[in-house]
Amino acid sequence: MQSLPDAYQDLLTPLIAQARRMLEQGESLIPFAFVGNLARHAVQPVALRTDGEAGKDASAAQIRQIAQQVQADFVFVITEAWTLPPEQAHRYEAILAEYGSIGASPDRIDSVSFALETDRGMWAAQVPLKASRQAPGARTFATPRFTRFSEVGGRLTGLLGSAAQTERTLH
Repeated sequence: MQSLPDAYQDLLTPLIAQARRMLEQGESLIPFAFVGNLARHAVQPVALRTDGEAGKDASAAQIRQIAQQVQADFVFVITEAWTLPPEQAHRYEAILAEYGSIGASPDRIDSVSFALETDRGMWAAQVPLKASRQAPGARTFATPRFTRFSEVGGRLTGLLGSAAQTERTLH
């Protein structure tokens, strides 16, 4: 398993810490993408729309446009998500057919999802949310462990388009 490059780890650590602070203060986690260029030390936050398919498509298009404008070499997405426990994962299709979504399933696990797309690959982590005693309704999560993926798909992938690889030291 290829680890997350140090240059990105240094960039992501404070963003992940801020997401944790928000949840531990009892706030909701607003879905965001951070579009940037490491060499220029430029990062532009983009709030993600979750108001249906059209809103999600518009967010993906906005990220692609910004990525092209800033010659981005990474996009980092933070969202709340639902997942299934390992013993239910094989029932994914049946659960969708029965409940319409993972979120409607009584077996769902609330989690926070992190995805880093770079011009050199894709890394992701999904961490279950758990109750926190910091504030009423507060939640927290463990340290994300990123895994590199060679094949990914979905609306919020392929956001960099045909970005040229940039010369930089990643480790």
